[in-house]
Amino acid sequence: MGPTDSPEDIVAMFEELDFAQMERIRARVDTLVDDPATAEALKPYYSRFCKRPTFNDEYLPTFNRPNVTLIDTDGSGLDRLTETGMVFNGQEYPVDCIVYATGFEFAVATTRSGGFEVYSPSGKALSEHRAQRVRSLHGISVHGFPNMFIIGGLHQAGISINIPLVFGGQARHASQVIKHALDRGASTVEVRGEAQQRWGEVIAEKSQYNPEVMRSCTPGAYNNENTDDNKVPGVFANAYGGGPIEYLNVLDAWRADGLQHDLEFGFGADQSASGPEAVAADA
Repeated sequence: MGPTDSPEDIVAMFEELDFAQMERIRARVDTLVDDPATAEALKPYYSRFCKRPTFNDEYLPTFNRPNVTLIDTDGSGLDRLTETGMVFNGQEYPVDCIVYATGFEFAVATTRSGGFEVYSPSGKALSEHRAQRVRSLHGISVHGFPNMFIIGGLHQAGISINIPLVFGGQARHASQVIKHALDRGASTVEVRGEAQQRWGEVIAEKSQYNPEVMRSCTPGAYNNENTDDNKVPGVFANAYGGGPIEYLNVLDAWRADGLQHDLEFGFGADQSASGPEAVAADA
């Protein structure tokens, strides 16, 4: 990539590299799976990270065992379950045990993932705030919701191979903001609306989300398929595109400078303080 490459050129280059990698993976399926029809059904015909790659040497050779059968439903699912097995396309497959691997959800509203709602002091629900559009500072603090810190939500860079690295950095970041508030004797800390707006502009500028590429993925969080009228904010459309290391560096730099400009501290019912005179940077 060069400084004169357009965003379209960069996307095309990444698509070409991705296709070459996926061709290597598909060729490996042919090498390890004996039955051609089974091998064909196991080949991933989507972009590399539409589903998480497996990291093991036993999965594909398992399909060569005489007691293993791949039921390829072509995305339509099974017809039904019986007392002794599962039925697809009119054929019953007897089994002793069924292990349900239904996947998981992430970056969804707390009402869905945890069964609880978060309300602001004015009574506004966080899920309502988020449904309108994603707004935050660093994906951690939300204007109107003081003393709330989100780990692993949207507007951050947890979309990486080493997710615990980012979550740990966010936790340390939140703890230092909390410590600073306590050291100042503040009872509340809240992000300013203008800081939240600036971070939204950064997210848009740094975004590497390509809706056309994501649309070709299997249904899920990447493209919002199978959600309620696609109203849930897109996970990757709202991710920080600079990567996890750059994102953590942004947090470090902000604590050294932005902390004194972007937060409002409250000191009781009748007292509040904000701005440089009310805080001291704590990198």
